[in-house]
Amino acid sequence: VKEPISKAEIANNALISLIDDLLNASRIERGKMEFLFEPISLPELTKFTVEQLTPQATIKGLKLRYIEPVGTIPEVLGDKEKIRQVINNFIDNSIKYTPTGQIEASVTADNEFVTVAVKDTGKGMEEGIAPSLFEKYSRGKDSVMHATGIGIGLYVAKIVVENHNGQIGATSDGVGKGSIFYFKLPIKSTLPKTKTMDLADSSK
Repeated sequence: VKEPISKAEIANNALISLIDDLLNASRIERGKMEFLFEPISLPELTKFTVEQLTPQATIKGLKLRYIEPVGTIPEVLGDKEKIRQVINNFIDNSIKYTPTGQIEASVTADNEFVTVAVKDTGKGMEEGIAPSLFEKYSRGKDSVMHATGIGIGLYVAKIVVENHNGQIGATSDGVGKGSIFYFKLPIKSTLPKTKTMDLADSSK
């Protein structure tokens, strides 16, 4: 009984994630995406998301692990649920595009930013393709063979991170050599308590 229930839960979580992306994309288009900024712990959010998605990785035969940070990671201002969705999107994509091997999620900090990174041993990417992955409805050229989706998750992630005055990106050593997706949020931030995107923001 446990295995079919686990598979049903994974399918349910995938649908919830897709619906979240569609709703957020619609809000972006209408300039109606709202943010509630509060102090958040990126290590706690990342660890929680790894725990949620571990069954999905296990069924695929992948090892998913959270690397505990060295030292204290400062809190940052963020919309907790939207940032969780960004982390979820990164890990979910890594699971989809990693046939074998492992996925590692980590959180680090320097003097300016706290960085969340998701590293995998998956299909990797060609040089220069990374920026286009964050465009709306963009997917890797052979994505149909590797995963399902409509290509809006990373687009939504980009808009969310930019509205936190953060940075987002991806790197790879080449095709078949895995990828690293990351985002950075500033430690010292002047964000208001609440924010609603305007149409100018959504055109970025």
